[in-house]
Amino acid sequence: MKPLATVRLRRDLLVGTILEELDEKTVLVEFADEQGKALEILPVPKALLTTDDLSHPAG
Repeated sequence: MKPLATVRLRRDLLVGTILEELDEKTVLVEFADEQGKALEILPVPKALLTTDDLSHPAG
């Protein structure tokens, strides 16, 4: 997982952007609202994220 990659939390389906890799298991992720306003910036274990292609909706 690289900085600026778009990721999704596996559990809550929140979408965020990786800001920085903190260590081998953790990245810093910014979660924003639909207008792009930052809601939270949190360290997140990589195991909780998926990097599915979010630019093409399923269906």
